[in-house]
Amino acid sequence: MTTPPAFPDAARSVIRALQPGEVVSYGEVAARAGRPGAARAVGNVLARTGGLPWWRVVRSGGRMAAGHEARQSALLAAEGVEVVGGRIADRDLRARLRPDLAGGFVDPATPPGGRARMRRMSARPISRFPVPKLKDLPADVRERIQAVAEKTGFVPNVFLAMAHRPDEWRAFVAYHDALMEKESGLSKAEREMIVVATSAENDCLYCVVAHGAIVRIRTKDALVADQVAVDWRKADITPRQKAMLAFAVKLAVHPAEVEEADFDALRAHGFSDEDAWDIGAVTALFALSNRMAHLTAMRPNDEFFSMGRPPAPKAP
Repeated sequence: MTTPPAFPDAARSVIRALQPGEVVSYGEVAARAGRPGAARAVGNVLARTGGLPWWRVVRSGGRMAAGHEARQSALLAAEGVEVVGGRIADRDLRARLRPDLAGGFVDPATPPGGRARMRRMSARPISRFPVPKLKDLPADVRERIQAVAEKTGFVPNVFLAMAHRPDEWRAFVAYHDALMEKESGLSKAEREMIVVATSAENDCLYCVVAHGAIVRIRTKDALVADQVAVDWRKADITPRQKAMLAFAVKLAVHPAEVEEADFDALRAHGFSDEDAWDIGAVTALFALSNRMAHLTAMRPNDEFFSMGRPPAPKAP
């Protein structure tokens, strides 16, 4: 007679076997591992074991793990599971995870009266083209998006919208990384300023909002991104940075008019010709990004709007 595995090992096997986009409750893991009702023990297993896809295990009613709501929500969203207000948005899936509808499995973390019905958000689409689920994407694309979700706490919509065509996604991301992450005579904050200023000229909501957030974080200044987006000439930036943006905006709006005098203006502020290339390349890359954002009607994540801004003062 085969001896059944110890419960912790059995629970780990159940969790390890969960696929992207598959969500179960603690009670369901306990039942599959042979101990119905041992939801708390499943929590102990997760707390003591690294390397498991812990985010696919949720509390009763589809609620996120206490203290890890943002990270778990982001990881599930990256796998195509929508989370709103700390709960899974899909009403049918949420119902299946409710203790009274899931075989009687009780999640000890469920407080009395904590099963109130939640309205499902009627979210606007992030693209007018089909948006793939993470689990359906090639492994390399999926892994990169999951890494972004781990770092930021959410998946920027551009990653999912552009993944409609994985080969083009790879090319776009590779050029982005080669240009925006390398060592350069331009700081990373300055490269992001170029994105914001030129995207504003192209009326690109997504890039102004998303990269404005990055400017706020890189500069540690809550005001400068909005200033650059509205009128970079009056922004609280250095004369050197204004010369940089003058060159970038001219290339974005009147590319045929760029001439040697424009390069001379950059040189007068200490920019090399290689720096000029970088300014032009960032402008060009995000001209593509701006137009793809318009083509797809790409919607910026709500999270971007508050990133890098001081919290609102508490009411007296």
